[in-house]
Amino acid sequence: MQRIWGLLAATCVALTGCGTGAANPEYNPPYAVLHGAITGTTVPTPAEVRVALVWARQNPDGIGELAVAQELGVRADFPVQFQLEVSQLPPEAAMNPAPEEDFPDADFRYALGSIVVYEDLNGNGTLDLISLDATTTIDRVLGVPTHDFVFYLEGTPPPPLSSTTETGTQEISFPAGFSILREDETKLIAVLPPSTVIEIELTAAPELARFMCENGGVAVSTGVGTTCTVMQPGDCPLDPAANVACGADGLSYESKKCEQPGLCTGVNCVHIEVDLAPGVTPPADWPC
Repeated sequence: MQRIWGLLAATCVALTGCGTGAANPEYNPPYAVLHGAITGTTVPTPAEVRVALVWARQNPDGIGELAVAQELGVRADFPVQFQLEVSQLPPEAAMNPAPEEDFPDADFRYALGSIVVYEDLNGNGTLDLISLDATTTIDRVLGVPTHDFVFYLEGTPPPPLSSTTETGTQEISFPAGFSILREDETKLIAVLPPSTVIEIELTAAPELARFMCENGGVAVSTGVGTTCTVMQPGDCPLDPAANVACGADGLSYESKKCEQPGLCTGVNCVHIEVDLAPGVTPPADWPC
């Protein structure tokens, strides 16, 4: 059985310092204390991992600017709990205006962030962000929460929003200050207090690299769709790297190939719907 180290209540935090003596007269109480729990791992991890709170700002083009707001070190014994004192408000670059489509004439700004657990490969104590054209990462993201995001609201809270879930429709309120947004696969389902424990499993999945992108990790896919009819052998050649889904009658198929030029770029997909002309015998390279 793996040892449980419990709550690291005296964790050394980069922006607040460490020590057991008298409080620094310039010390300011944190705005919020976030709680996390690393529940397990499916990949080998180093003896020490680091935790960063990373903010993402959305501009009108849907591209974000990231800034590491706070960091701390955690021993990689599982399960392990940690707490992160947020002693500074989100940086100005992370603040977003109220979305006009949902809250017209609203008087608030907000920031949205995620806890990122990572391996500090170059030992500089910081999550190193990567540029839009990067093909490799500097550090290694080990895990992020699946459904929980850190939320900060500044100004007059907006009116509640209605959210429909499996249990019915509920009104969700957004308080000023820090809170935790919990989402399911498609929508916001709850706004929770900052004391909520945020669970993280370490997987080191390659797609987690987007959390290190300076542009916020563009996850938008662009697609080009075309159709093609096989009249004779050689028509509609199939890309061997494409994924193929055959029609029920075996006389048509859809091919799909997606490419991501860089770690921080969008995904480009090409969809082709192919069918046989009436009376045409499937060619030798017909995939269905």
